[in-house]
Amino acid sequence: GDVLVFLTGQDEIEALQQMLQEQAGNLKLAAEQPGCKASGVSLLIRPIFAALSPEQQLLVFDPTPRGCRKVVLATNIAETSVTISGIKYVVDCGMVKVRGFHPGTGVDTLLVQPASKAVVHQRTGRAGREGPGKCYRLFPEPEFGKLEDQTLPEIQRCNLSAVTLSLKAQGIHAVHSFPFLDPPSREALRQAMKDLLSLGALTKEGQGAISQLGRQMAELPLDPTYARALLSAKKYACVNEMLSMVAMLSADSVFVSPADKRESAEECKKRFLSHEGDHITLVNVYNAFLESGSSYDFTFANFLNFRSLQKATEIRQQLLEHLVKIQGPEMTRMASEICEDPTAIPRCLLTGNFMKVAQRTRDNSYCTVQNQTVVIHPSSALFQKKRDVVLYNEMVMTSKMYIRDCLAIQPEWLQEVAPNMFNMSVSKTI
Repeated sequence: GDVLVFLTGQDEIEALQQMLQEQAGNLKLAAEQPGCKASGVSLLIRPIFAALSPEQQLLVFDPTPRGCRKVVLATNIAETSVTISGIKYVVDCGMVKVRGFHPGTGVDTLLVQPASKAVVHQRTGRAGREGPGKCYRLFPEPEFGKLEDQTLPEIQRCNLSAVTLSLKAQGIHAVHSFPFLDPPSREALRQAMKDLLSLGALTKEGQGAISQLGRQMAELPLDPTYARALLSAKKYACVNEMLSMVAMLSADSVFVSPADKRESAEECKKRFLSHEGDHITLVNVYNAFLESGSSYDFTFANFLNFRSLQKATEIRQQLLEHLVKIQGPEMTRMASEICEDPTAIPRCLLTGNFMKVAQRTRDNSYCTVQNQTVVIHPSSALFQKKRDVVLYNEMVMTSKMYIRDCLAIQPEWLQEVAPNMFNMSVSKTI
């Protein structure tokens, strides 16, 4: 029977894959020595995690060759989403990587923590689905009793801005008293109301009635920050670029970086990099994909995820249809025009993301509006580039507090897009 190993992320999987390959090679060499009666060990090691290309993910479903044992190294993608035939043994590390949100600081976290009992039981169920099987849990039995029964519902650990805006658009004004099945904290709801008010989606009257802009934002299936920015694209004459950018941000990661071809993948990525930042880099990738005729061969040669780019194309078309409905038929024409002003795109993006800015400090780290000390993620085009002020897509705490998907901006643009929050003196120092 084959083996399914549950791990927490890509780094762990790639490290274990290398260890197993080295160990299997050593055992095979030992078995080939004169006088050794043991047979050589043949392991087929197959990783599966979200950042892999679809072709690499599908390899886990290939039948195991005769005389060989398949070892699947997986994240929680293999808990419920897929069933791999031939699995007889499960090895469970008992940990899981969980995304959360802290309303007070506006920080998204991505932390490794103990799995719940429900998750552990679900993983156990992957063993022996086609016959008898076993699950080996890599933690003492007393620790199992300390686990939470269920994983905390996502509505209690995520940003509630989109949920709140949707309820307001449906005429539910008293969001705090709405009968949620799993009620989120009042602090999270208050923070969502403050965020929507700063974006202009709510008025200051009563319990924060939804504004006309807020109703338009609610019609777009996006996070309110990007809905606000996309609706501003008409004013800045950059509809084409903003549609592509938001669509790419809404799809899964387009960059593929196989462990055995990492240097080649990085070289290919440099062809699309923009010195302005990651948002423009994504637009460059999308435009190159279209120029290739949406070619699969192009994505394969450049270590890009074909399925993610296809998804981005579909999302872009859907968003354009919404914009035509909201802002008129001229949006179709504007969606094909190239923006001539290089400052228009970052200024437009800033209209919905002005709270996601950070200023460089003397030690070359960055300080956010919420006074959080952060550093630019190594995967960013602006890593070690020393830009004075940057806009970021998300702030994530792993080993450090990182900001990802960064774009260089000018401090004076803050006063332009949010004059009530940034006066001239403040905008010089965020």
